[in-house]
Amino acid sequence: MNIEPRYQILEKAGSGGMATVYRARDTVLNRDVAIKVLHPHLVEKEEVKRRFLREAQAIARLRHKNIIEVYDYRSTQEDCYIISEFIKGKSLADFLSEYEISSPFVSAMIGVVLSDAIAHAHKNGVIHRDIKPENILISEDKILKITDFGIAHITDAESLTITGSISGSPAHMSPEQIDGKGVDDRTDIFSLGTLLYLISTGELPFKGNSPAAIFKAILMGEYREPEDLNPLIDNRFSSIIHKTLNKNPDERHNSAIELKNELMEYLKRYGITDVEPMLVELFSRPVEFTEELHKRIVRHLKDYLYKNLTEEKNITEIRDFINILLYLAPEDRDAQAIFNRFTSLSVEDKRRQFIKRLSYALLLLLLFTLTLYIFIRNRSESFKYVSLMDNSLSDVEIDYIDYDIVSTKDILLEEEVIESFAEERQIQAVQKEVRRIGKRLIQNSRHRVLPQEIPSTPKEESGFGEIRLFIKPYGDIYIDNHLYSKEKSVEVLRLPAGRHNLTVKNPFYFDIEKGINIAANSTSELRLVFERIKPAKLIINSPVECDIYIDGNFLGRSDAYMKNGITIPIDSKDGRRQIQFRATRKGYKDFVRNIELTAGETMVLKINFTP
Repeated sequence: MNIEPRYQILEKAGSGGMATVYRARDTVLNRDVAIKVLHPHLVEKEEVKRRFLREAQAIARLRHKNIIEVYDYRSTQEDCYIISEFIKGKSLADFLSEYEISSPFVSAMIGVVLSDAIAHAHKNGVIHRDIKPENILISEDKILKITDFGIAHITDAESLTITGSISGSPAHMSPEQIDGKGVDDRTDIFSLGTLLYLISTGELPFKGNSPAAIFKAILMGEYREPEDLNPLIDNRFSSIIHKTLNKNPDERHNSAIELKNELMEYLKRYGITDVEPMLVELFSRPVEFTEELHKRIVRHLKDYLYKNLTEEKNITEIRDFINILLYLAPEDRDAQAIFNRFTSLSVEDKRRQFIKRLSYALLLLLLFTLTLYIFIRNRSESFKYVSLMDNSLSDVEIDYIDYDIVSTKDILLEEEVIESFAEERQIQAVQKEVRRIGKRLIQNSRHRVLPQEIPSTPKEESGFGEIRLFIKPYGDIYIDNHLYSKEKSVEVLRLPAGRHNLTVKNPFYFDIEKGINIAANSTSELRLVFERIKPAKLIINSPVECDIYIDGNFLGRSDAYMKNGITIPIDSKDGRRQIQFRATRKGYKDFVRNIELTAGETMVLKINFTP
């Protein structure tokens, strides 16, 4: 091996299908470097050496904190090698194997960093073609570094057969690489998708007993649904994975930046924005960080659901959040309360949908019945006039017709009917008789008789109005001091016209009281938001007098709070507050308790001093 004398070989760092990597000392700049030496059987191929040079030149242009830096390139008759930055640390593959972290949140954070680095490479015309955990290093300062840019595409079938290095890479190869088609930026996006799947589920998406079996699974797009392997994977993250692993490149993300942005939006849903500092914490203390991350997500989800539980437009997202919250904190009282509230809202929503559909059905039935009634009535009226023509008008008795309801229009209508059923002579006789009847009715108009009863259309119920009430988050509704309904976020009130006193109660907030005016046959809306959180009350039960401190602040003597208690303001959005209570008395040990109080809660604390 003919290496420039300024580089002193220290040890062999690793070997792959294309090259062997050595750790060396740059005696001029006094720093450690990595020297990747092309295998001798590849050095003999001029085309391979030319491509190796072009890739080294391309990678040397890259300047990104998450991409390993290339310092120099050398090529001789005997050797061909690249000198680059040396990373002292473990690979991402070793880290995942050691700690077995299966988390979509960690997967997305790593994906954000890697996709940003890959986007930088793509912008400079470099496609990696071999993204896998073994080619991602974790430096001593806990920064991810991508290595081996542009090497994988040099490997051909002959070299794979000779070196036997196919193990490890096939599971991350894209379908177009397997088919021998042209590759572009979307090839790296597919490989990033395999990493997202691996880190979030703990398994590779494409598996098999041989490279051929793995290639077949990749070409067919056969892999288990990620959410089946990890309940923490929601619909949003699952859709991101499906898009990256699509066997059709046109259906994948158009760029690494697009993938990065989708992952950032996903993380924001769980309150994660400071990705890089959190990854440093992850690689420094993985177990502790994962526990702290889950607690942070639980707090964020509870706060979000507390505010948005009743938003119908986000029903799928809310369902995902509740499932994840219950998985991370199955014993949490707030999580159980949120779940119960969501379940009751779902039942109520189904009931409203059923009533809505039933109302539509009844309305259609009513319209059909009304149409049928009008049709039958019109036909019966026509038969009435036909019957009138078949008999002598002298035999017709008009007993219950009043002048007020016989008009010129009625007479004209009779004439039209008569004209359609009689000969010309009959028409003239009928017209004469009708004029005689009209004259007789005018003469007898002073002697009124009861008119024939005409069916009346039922009038709408008057004296009532409706008001649609929206309450955030929810409350018990009282009208004029009488309970109307309990734990409602949406309610329709049907009330008598007039002024009413509306009171809405929630155990965690001060009551909302409002006077409302209801107009007859009116419909209106009213939106109410609980804003003033009730304080908690701490009642002291102490056999002796002592000094009281809350969070280190002196409040006074205990006898002042024995009866009425201490009012503790609640400022947090989740309606809870942690306080440190301390009672002191000369000659005794301090009595100290860490207490969690809930808005509106009254707690009795018994103080026991020990000498």
